[in-house]
Amino acid sequence: MPTELHGALGPDQRQTRLAEGQGEVREVPAATFPTLFESQVRRTPGAVALDGSHGERLSYRELDARANRLAHYLIGLGTAPESLVGIALDRSVEMIVAVLATWKAFCRAELPPWVWWALVEAARIAPI
Repeated sequence: MPTELHGALGPDQRQTRLAEGQGEVREVPAATFPTLFESQVRRTPGAVALDGSHGERLSYRELDARANRLAHYLIGLGTAPESLVGIALDRSVEMIVAVLATWKAFCRAELPPWVWWALVEAARIAPI
């Protein structure tokens, strides 16, 4: 996503970041983030995935289980890949669980990137 869409970087910073990106080209897996995350869960289930600011720590297994519970709840409410889901939480472990759960609920269908951008535009939300 071009950074100028949301003004995260100034012109000089943008040029610096673009110049840094001229290094080695790597293959990017053709998989959704939830699929890649679940692969990490299988590789290192007991490793710390989140270390919250209030001392709460979740392993990959625990984070995946919590996100799956919420994703199934969202799906039960009728959440589909075309749905809009708002997350109004402070930065916390719960926010990460909610984001991952929403992503898992959406990724039941392999939607092309242009569909995601159309949804973002239709919702008038700022991508970050």
